[in-house]
Amino acid sequence: MQLEITDSPNESDEQFVIAQTRAYNRRFTVRDARSLGIFVRTEDGSIIGGLTGKTYWQYLEVSFLWVIRLGYEEFGRLSGFSGEHDRHYLHKVLDAPAGG
Repeated sequence: MQLEITDSPNESDEQFVIAQTRAYNRRFTVRDARSLGIFVRTEDGSIIGGLTGKTYWQYLEVSFLWVIRLGYEEFGRLSGFSGEHDRHYLHKVLDAPAGG
């Protein structure tokens, strides 16, 4: 067995690991992952806020969020991220849909 550690992995190697992980997980989960984009635009179409992420298993995973606070609360922080920045982890409890 050989351990390889690299900061420039081969794309086909990455895709193989992802495919194997998904194949394993499919045995235990519902396959319902969807990409999600939400954009707030001005009347001229300029984006002034937005969110990218995905939904799966009745969860929303936010990759990038660009807005004012709007009810989100910080639940964690990684200080010194990239040397001089903080990485913030936010959450917001959403009301359950009617009848659900």
